[in-house]
Amino acid sequence: MWLSAFSNETDDDFEPFNDKNCYHKSTPVIISLHDVLKHLNKLNVNKSEGPDLIHPRIIYEIRHEIAYPLTLLFNTSLKSKQIPKIWKCANISPIIKKGRKDDVNNFRPVSLTCILCKVMKSIVRDKIMQHFVLNKLFTNRQFGFLKGRSTVSQLLQILDDWTETLESGGRIDVIYTNFEKAFDN
Repeated sequence: MWLSAFSNETDDDFEPFNDKNCYHKSTPVIISLHDVLKHLNKLNVNKSEGPDLIHPRIIYEIRHEIAYPLTLLFNTSLKSKQIPKIWKCANISPIIKKGRKDDVNNFRPVSLTCILCKVMKSIVRDKIMQHFVLNKLFTNRQFGFLKGRSTVSQLLQILDDWTETLESGGRIDVIYTNFEKAFDN
C-alpha cells in the first residue's frame, strides 16, 4: 500500500498536557501600579482613538497622573468580573486587502477598541503567559506568540531537522498548505 512509505506520528511524539506539574500555583491576577505604568509607557501615540474618543497621545501624556486610578479600575474590574460598557464597543473600519476598491470582498474589517481596555488586556495576557512560562506549560513545538520564538525560528528548526534527516540517509515528504483565506467570510 502506498501509505506504508510514510511515517505516522504516534502519541509518544507529543507530550501529554495532563502530565504537566505546576510548581508555581496560579493566583488571582492582581495588577500593580508598576504593571500599568510599564504598559502606558509603551503606548503607540500614533494609533487611532476608540469609541471612548480618548486618543492614545492624551493617555500617554497624562500617564503618571492616571496610573494609580487605572490600577484601581483594572483590579476592581477583575475582581467584579465586569468592565465598563464602552470597552465592549468598537469602531469598525473597512481596510482594503488587495484588488479593486469597488469590490466589497477585497476589504477586511478592523475593530478600533478603547485603548485602556487594550492596556488591561495586555497586562492580563502578560500575567497568564508568565504563569505558563514559569511552569513550562508550552511544548518545544510551540513557536507562535512566544517571546524569542517566531515563524522564522520555527523554519530554522525544521530546516535543521530536515538536513539532519537527509544527511543520515532519511527521506522527507512535505505537504504545504495555505491558510491565507481560512478566516475570510
